[in-house]
Amino acid sequence: MISIPSLKQSGFTLIEIIVILVMGSILGAMLVPFLGKSLSESGTPVIRLQSALATQQALENITADYNIQVKDDTLDIASFKTGIGAAGSDQSNSYGSYNVKANEYVTIDAADPANYSLKVGISDTSGMTLYAVFIDQ
Repeated sequence: MISIPSLKQSGFTLIEIIVILVMGSILGAMLVPFLGKSLSESGTPVIRLQSALATQQALENITADYNIQVKDDTLDIASFKTGIGAAGSDQSNSYGSYNVKANEYVTIDAADPANYSLKVGISDTSGMTLYAVFIDQ
């Protein structure tokens, strides 16, 4: 007797594939609102950190200039104040790029008004502000 091999086929039908694709599309559409914003704004903290570090570097450059030139009497405090920039101005100079929030003389000791200091405040684009006080000796 001759046996006829069975023609049993395995695999997915077209209907099953379409159902899987539709279910995957629905699931993907539900995930987009949850993941969309987090993926598009994931770089924001890195940008803020880079801006904050650049502002910190600018203030360190200003402080180094003060320590080298003003303390050694090769530059007077008035010229140092001018080099930082006027309050409210955006600066991009040898110190770095920053916005000057404060650049004014302040008196620390009310009993001795001749003893004044220079208060400097600089900020970055995100609004973080750093302050330093330089004493005229």
